[in-house]
Amino acid sequence: MKPFSAYPEDRAKLLELAAAVLKDENASKEACVLADLVKAILEDEQWGLDRGVWKAGDFAN
Repeated sequence: MKPFSAYPEDRAKLLELAAAVLKDENASKEACVLADLVKAILEDEQWGLDRGVWKAGDFAN
């Protein structure tokens, strides 16, 4: 399994969608929870990559 960072277009789109949901006052509670989770996962992954905790190649299968 590859990390989201291996797919920059998808990663950017997921972050864009998460931000849009979180700004939408009419979004359901479940959508906001999902958006928060997606954002947190991607931010944690980027944190690790930025600090050399792991490399994108570490996840290649």
